[in-house]
Amino acid sequence: MSCLCTEIDNSVISTLMANELKISLLMEEIVNESFCVSIVREKNKPAASLLTDNEILSSLKNKVGLYHLWIDQDYCADHLDHQMLCVYVGKGFAHSRIKSHLEKKWHTDERLFITFYECPNRIAKYLEQLFLDTHDFYLNTQENGGTKYFHTMWPDDRVTNGTQLHEQADILAKKYPDIYNPEE
Repeated sequence: MSCLCTEIDNSVISTLMANELKISLLMEEIVNESFCVSIVREKNKPAASLLTDNEILSSLKNKVGLYHLWIDQDYCADHLDHQMLCVYVGKGFAHSRIKSHLEKKWHTDERLFITFYECPNRIAKYLEQLFLDTHDFYLNTQENGGTKYFHTMWPDDRVTNGTQLHEQADILAKKYPDIYNPEE
C-alpha cells in the first residue's frame, strides 16, 4: 500500500510553466515555499488569544500576486506530512481580495490556509489561468475548466506555524503588552 505522498503529481503545471514562461518558476515555489498563514473564523473566539483576520493578513497589504486558499484534507503518517486541498485560486491585491473571499465564501469554523506568491500582475494573471485550466477548485466558479483537484503535501511545521509566526508574535506583543510582554 502506498502512502498519500506518492499520489501527488503536479507535473502537468510544472511542465506547462517550463514550456510557456521565459522565467524559471516551479510550482513548488508558488505553493510550498511561499508566504503561508492560517485563519480560523470562529464566532466566539477569545479576544486576547487570536489575531483578527486583518492583522493576520497585514503583511500582504499593497502586494500583488497569486494566492491560493487551502484546507487540510488528510495526513500521511509515514512522512508526517499533510495533504492539502486547494479550494480557490486568485490573483491581484492579495490583502483586500482574500478579506473579501473570507466574508463572501468562507462560512465555516474550519481552518483555512492561505498561500501567496508575489509577482507582477501579468504573471499572476497567467498563473491563475493556468491553474484554472488544469485543476478544479471548489470555490472558483468562473473560467474553471480543470477536471482534477489540486493537492500538495506540506510538512507539519508549515501547517502548524506557517511562514509569518514571528510577524504575528510581534503584533500580539504590541496589541496585548500586559499579556505577551509582562516584564516591560
